Amino acid sequence: MTVHVLVLGAGGRVGAALCDLLPGYGFSVHGLTRSEVDVGDDDAVAACIAAADPGVVIYAVAIADPDRCERDPAASYEANVAGVQRVAAVAARTGRRVIYYSSDYVFGSAGTYFEDAAVAPLQVYGRHKAEAEQLVLGCGCNVVLRLPLLFGSKDFVADAVRAALAGAPLAVDRRRRFPIPVTHVARLTAGIITSEAVSGIYHAVGVEAVTKAEWAAQIAGLLGRPVPPAVAPGGGLGAPRPVDVELATRHPQLRTVPGTLWAATRARVAELAKPV
Repeated sequence: MTVHVLVLGAGGRVGAALCDLLPGYGFSVHGLTRSEVDVGDDDAVAACIAAADPGVVIYAVAIADPDRCERDPAASYEANVAGVQRVAAVAARTGRRVIYYSSDYVFGSAGTYFEDAAVAPLQVYGRHKAEAEQLVLGCGCNVVLRLPLLFGSKDFVADAVRAALAGAPLAVDRRRRFPIPVTHVARLTAGIITSEAVSGIYHAVGVEAVTKAEWAAQIAGLLGRPVPPAVAPGGGLGAPRPVDVELATRHPQLRTVPGTLWAATRARVAELAKPV
């Protein structure tokens, strides 16, 4: 029997990718953007879930900009915590599972963290993600999938390509990151749905480390252009960032295979640099 999946937050990076990719895994997918369903309204949430009648609800609604969350914690709480709490409560009443995407920002100090590690977020965004995780897990047999830095849409690779082609400055830092493509998130999500994974927290893991400075140099090399002039990130009330945080897992199927980062980067650069 085909599983029907409702994706809330279909206009965002993860939600849009899921709507595009999950049908390839045999699912029937219905996506709703934030303008199409108000996750701040209990009745609207209940009505959209009843109308879609999904087997699984994916909550991909988020304010994922840590600086914006720091400036407006009320908006962050509504999108990142209260919204998914409403969705999880409705789903629990009607016997449906929820998949929620969290972040490596629930950790703060440098280190390698498995799923059972204690969280210690440094900023509003991470604190709200950590709170939402517990609310989701307390509302039925739900799954939390923590993600590292993503690319594949509206991403650093696109920023680096634009900067390299224009010779423009590019904001970079030297934090070690473990990026994964959004295609990997879709594959893991499909696996969670089909395997009926045990309720709990899981980590999507990239196995290759890179700083944004190193990544920008690699991207410029692929384009045959000079490395863009580097500038430090900045602006406004900046949220503290975790430094050299690595997600780890005891589930091998959740890790990318070696070479994924660079193969996906090459493919993304080729896509972005293609003449219109």
